[in-house]
Amino acid sequence: MGLAIAFLSLIACAEQPKRDLHAEMCEAAEQYYTMLMQDNFGSFVDGHYANDSLPEDYRSQLIDAVAQYKVNETERKGGLMEFQVTGDSLYADSTSGFVTIELSFGDQSKEEVILPLVYDGKQWKMK
Repeated sequence: MGLAIAFLSLIACAEQPKRDLHAEMCEAAEQYYTMLMQDNFGSFVDGHYANDSLPEDYRSQLIDAVAQYKVNETERKGGLMEFQVTGDSLYADSTSGFVTIELSFGDQSKEEVILPLVYDGKQWKMK
């Protein structure tokens, strides 16, 4: 009986697809920067780790700050036109890492951003 349970446990583990943590991190980063480009500032702020404990007035201030960043980048560089994930690194704990993103602006300039991420048990969040 014990051997049968062990065998079934082994089969159950083998049938589960292996998660690609690198792909998950990169996809999360792409989702967050898409939110930023689409002026979905509330969702962008909500994508930060431990945001559920923020007082609403502070959350509102963060949303305003992100919106102002977008205005400033439009004035200085012609706005954020596109982005591309160019790399990532997962730390040994497999619950944190960073994604490298290249931002392209309306004035043809480019900027590289390092976006730290942490897995909260459900999804990847920005740090």
